[in-house]
Amino acid sequence: MNRTLKILIGLVLFILILLGGLVVALPSLVNDFKPEIERVVQEQTGMTLSLKGDIGISLFPILGVEIGEVNLSLPEGDPFAAVDSLRIAVAIIPLMSGQLQVDKVMLEGARLDARKDAKGRGNWEIIAETQAKRKSGAESADASKAEDSANADGETAKTTASPLPDLDIALIRVANTEVNYQDESTGQAVKLQLEDMALESLRWDEYFPVSLRYQLDNQKPAVALKHTLETELKISRDLKQFALRDLNTALDVTGEPTHQKTVHVTLAGNAEADLNRQKISIPAMTLGLDDTRIKTTLDYDLASQQLNASLAGTTLDVNAYLPPAALADAATDTKAQKVKAAKTASAASGTAAGPSGERHPFKPLKTLNVAITLTFEKVLLPGHVIENVDLALTGKDGILSLSKSNLVMDGEKLAATLKIDARQAEKDRLGIEAGFKGLKLDTTLKTNLLANLSQEKVQLDDLAVTVNKVHVSGNPGVKNFQAPQVFGALKVAEFSPREVMTTFGVEPPVTANPQALTKVSFATQLSGEPNLLALDDIQILLDKTRFSGKASFDLKSQALKGSLAGDSIVLDDYLPPPSPESKEAGLPVPVPPSESAGGKDSRDPNAPLLPLETLRGLNADLRFTLKQLVFREYQTENMEIALTAKDGLIQLTKANAALYDGTLVTKATVDARTDQPTYAFNTKLANVNADKFPKSLSRQEFLFGLLKVQPQGKINLGADYQSQGNTLSSVVDNAKANMDLYLEKGAIEELKTLTKLYQLAAQFNEKVTDPSNLVASTPFKDLKTDFTLEGSKLKQNQYSLQLNKDADVQGSGSVDLLKRTLKYDFRLKPTEAFVQKDNKWATALVDIPLNYTCTADLNQSKIPSCGVDNSSIEKAVKAHAEQKLKAKASEKLDTLLEKKLNTDSAKPEEEKTDKEKQRDALKDAGKNLLKGLLN
Repeated sequence: MNRTLKILIGLVLFILILLGGLVVALPSLVNDFKPEIERVVQEQTGMTLSLKGDIGISLFPILGVEIGEVNLSLPEGDPFAAVDSLRIAVAIIPLMSGQLQVDKVMLEGARLDARKDAKGRGNWEIIAETQAKRKSGAESADASKAEDSANADGETAKTTASPLPDLDIALIRVANTEVNYQDESTGQAVKLQLEDMALESLRWDEYFPVSLRYQLDNQKPAVALKHTLETELKISRDLKQFALRDLNTALDVTGEPTHQKTVHVTLAGNAEADLNRQKISIPAMTLGLDDTRIKTTLDYDLASQQLNASLAGTTLDVNAYLPPAALADAATDTKAQKVKAAKTASAASGTAAGPSGERHPFKPLKTLNVAITLTFEKVLLPGHVIENVDLALTGKDGILSLSKSNLVMDGEKLAATLKIDARQAEKDRLGIEAGFKGLKLDTTLKTNLLANLSQEKVQLDDLAVTVNKVHVSGNPGVKNFQAPQVFGALKVAEFSPREVMTTFGVEPPVTANPQALTKVSFATQLSGEPNLLALDDIQILLDKTRFSGKASFDLKSQALKGSLAGDSIVLDDYLPPPSPESKEAGLPVPVPPSESAGGKDSRDPNAPLLPLETLRGLNADLRFTLKQLVFREYQTENMEIALTAKDGLIQLTKANAALYDGTLVTKATVDARTDQPTYAFNTKLANVNADKFPKSLSRQEFLFGLLKVQPQGKINLGADYQSQGNTLSSVVDNAKANMDLYLEKGAIEELKTLTKLYQLAAQFNEKVTDPSNLVASTPFKDLKTDFTLEGSKLKQNQYSLQLNKDADVQGSGSVDLLKRTLKYDFRLKPTEAFVQKDNKWATALVDIPLNYTCTADLNQSKIPSCGVDNSSIEKAVKAHAEQKLKAKASEKLDTLLEKKLNTDSAKPEEEKTDKEKQRDALKDAGKNLLKGLLN
């Protein structure tokens, strides 16, 4: 026994010495193989492996490996991956009995840099390229061995399948790990910083703690996520049962999707999944969205597809999460791009079903078995408040319906109905019925949604929609999903806009014609090439006016093209009834509003006028024709309007019409292609016959009510305007315009100026009686005038006409559009024919200086004040009086001298003697001397 014991003790000592030697020598041996390991990695991957740290190994009682400072670089030297420290420790003795008992698995300081260049090539593809360069023979041999090994393993698996071994892992931890991804072709960049992930005391069928903390930064769209998670997880040995207990997770989201606000999302509760019973259960879960708490329960039976769920919350403020309009548009564009990319990828991979691949998208609804309730105390929407929300959605036997709908919006109860019939889902037909009543809306919808995905066709068959008293019907559809094409018909039945406005609580406008806005209808046929929405055979009825035309919209280029033709319309019917003041249409010089003239003008003179980017995005070509138009009782014929817009250049290429034997031609341009847009306007009115104007239009007010004119004969007018800038101040400062006007003849009513003129003439001739009622209408002819505009200064360079064939009127004036002041000067001069007339007025008017001046401050009064140049008239009156006195004195002197000198005026001159002639000459010289003394 002693000898045997000694042998056993010696054997144990030998084994211990051997193990101790291995423990001491193995790490050194492994580290000696580092260059060989690096070489193999280089050959297999094409990358450079650098093992800077020592490799530590322990054998008993724990099999452990520790590696530090590992770097993997690309051929050009750029880093690809790195690990600061990796430690793994497994118990030896339990492993021999089929138990996996791990002391710890710890990974720290790991980094991975994945990149794609501008051509879409990833830096990790060097591995596949290196493998492809290996010799085919070696690859075949390796593949054969791998296949044999796989077969052997498969056979072994089939014959030796057994339950998973016991699991006992004390700790798995990954800390301070970073993953970077960058795509130069798209500009996308993602950075993941895993601060800590830990799983402790992992055992089958027991709860074990799980914790997670990381941060993710995304570049497109720009968003930052911070996520923390604490829970306990239980997993069954057969991997058929999972349970979460005491889940607490928090997520902070900041960036473009939240318009730079930080949204705080939390989730707390328990959840279970039992694949043996085919059930998923969330008995109690609370979702937190900032200050909102939503309690959720869910039970889902995988076998029967029975889903029972409820969501109950307090107050949800949707306004806090709505992005601005610009971000919403950008999100829409991005979504459209993603949908397009997904379709392209699907087509490239051949996943789109063809005629041989029938798909029934509505068939799952037929077996749907759901009961979902949604309750909220309050939901805040833009401009609205919804309270006492209580909704219930049920689905069974192919019928999905809104079984309960109770809510109050803005203090008014709303009623909604919904029924989706999927019982014919195998025929790709889905019946839809819906309704909504409340908020002055009474809406119903009924249609059959047809979807044949194998033919890429979706259609709303037998569509019937009613919104209050507006009825819409048709069968619109879309086919060819990759390049959509619309088809079908759409019709809006005849309705009365006045009645519809009343149902919305809007008072219909008071119009000159009470029958205006009582009949409206619309109909069209939908068609189009791929990506082109076309409305063919448009038919519109507006009361007595009928329009027809067509329109199209290109989904890719966003180009809008359309034409519309109408027969006859009286716009006066749609205007307010004329007031006594508005019956006389005025033609005043345009002047900007002021605070005193009509309320405060709140516009900032330096604020942008035009949305330049919006205008540059317009792409339109529109045409409009109208046989007859009546506006303000003016009647035009054969109106033609053509408008184009592209890349910021908007052109009214044509706005023409026939007007009372004459023509109206107008063109206009807005060029917004630069940051300083330019404007141009040109119009010409040629040979318009004023004699054909309606009687109510025969009286026009000119010059702010100073003159009331009855136009007659031909009218010609031409106007050109141009300016530039995108602020009110710059447009006014840069404005330049010219306008000329010719009126063949007419009459001026109640010309007070001429009446005062005749009254003045009475002061020069006592034979003239009071002329107060002499002038009721003063004829004129050849009215000519032209205007120029420089900035805010409007100048009337010349103004000439002939009054009553007796006097020529000439004048000029100016208006300051910003200061709202005006000044006009008029000069009246009797015509030569009038002077030569032998009447009591001719001598009275010929020498009178008739200078008139009109001034106004339109901030104080709309009507100018006019007056005669009294100083010049006073001089003329004084000179006239002195002349009359001299004439009377001369007459009396002649009489006196005749008596004193006894001039024989009866004897003819030829019979007088020389002495008599000398005596008469002396008398004449004396008379002249005396008259000269009087003068």
